[in-house]
Amino acid sequence: MESTGGERGFGSGLGAGARDLTTEVDSLPISRVREGMDVYDADGDKVGEIDMVRMGDPEAVTTEGQEAPGAADDAGLIGDVARAFGARDEPRVPESLRARMIHDGFIRIDGGFLGKTRYAISEQIARVEGDGVRLSVSKDELATADTAP
Repeated sequence: MESTGGERGFGSGLGAGARDLTTEVDSLPISRVREGMDVYDADGDKVGEIDMVRMGDPEAVTTEGQEAPGAADDAGLIGDVARAFGARDEPRVPESLRARMIHDGFIRIDGGFLGKTRYAISEQIARVEGDGVRLSVSKDELATADTAP
C-alpha cells in the first residue's frame, strides 16, 4: 500500500525537541538507578545503599512545589511532631544545593546504622553496573543530610 503522506506515526506530533530530551534523559546513568542498589565511591569504597532516587526537573526554576515526600509532608500528628523538631523535605541540605539537586536529580544514600545519610547529584554518578552504582567522587565530597550552610 502506498503512503499518501497524511499518515502520522506514533509520537510524530511531538517534534524533534521532545524526542531529543527523552533520549538525553534516558541516556543518563541516574535513569538506571534503583532503590536498594549498593553505592561505591570513586575509590571503590562502599558508601551505602540507595533509599531514594529523584529524577531532575530541568524546567524547575525554584524548589517551590518540588518537594519529595517525607515526614514533614504529613498533615497529621507525625508531620506536626516532625516539623516541631525541624524536619524538612528532601533533600535536607542548604537551599542553594537543594535547588540544584532538584533541578539536576539526585540519589539519597543510607550509610547504615552508624553511617551518615549522603546525597549524590546526578552528575556525580559515573556509571551503573549490575546492582551497583559507581560515583565519580569520594564519599567525603558528597553532601550529607542537614549539612550546615
